[in-house]
Amino acid sequence: MLADEAFWLTHHDWTGGLRTSARAAGVMVAAALLGELATSEAVGVSGGMVVAWVPAPVLDELGGRVVTQIAGEGQRHPAGTWLEVLSAGCCERVAQRLVASGAAVAHRAGVRRRLVVTARQGDTGPAWVHAGLVHAVREGWTLTDTQRFLLALIWNSSITEHPLQAVGEDLVEHAYGQVQQVVGVWRELIEAATTVIRTGAVAR
Repeated sequence: MLADEAFWLTHHDWTGGLRTSARAAGVMVAAALLGELATSEAVGVSGGMVVAWVPAPVLDELGGRVVTQIAGEGQRHPAGTWLEVLSAGCCERVAQRLVASGAAVAHRAGVRRRLVVTARQGDTGPAWVHAGLVHAVREGWTLTDTQRFLLALIWNSSITEHPLQAVGEDLVEHAYGQVQQVVGVWRELIEAATTVIRTGAVAR
């Protein structure tokens, strides 16, 4: 799922640590979650406002709760507002879904024994979300739709090991051209997420 991939993009698969700030990670995962729901035709963006489509399709527990939250509002709100609202606990909610589905494990780590969520032992899929994107950009490959969305989210973010680091100008232009191919609701979510992340960075 798109939000799951955004989680692994913003978190180290074997330490559970963040690759960017907690706020930026929350916004990016929230954008991916709304993008996931848009793909399922559970939500959309109309006139710049996020809407929940009725009747909603069959969703998992997390998706159902978010759609119910959006539908329960007395008025519509823009994507940026929803990203601000959902970002606060979005990483944790997606992490819980990963653990519940068996796609990740939760355990205590470090001196402070904090709870972290990591990939299952021997599962290279989570690591490949980030590594595969970096490799695809550096090799000049055609990106998947999901990779284009994820790369667009981190284009101006502070994520470490950015896919565009240490690549030639021609490869950057190639990747940028592919990012521009993202359209529709996904494009609107990307633009809203970028604005929210940049606004937060300026405010600090």
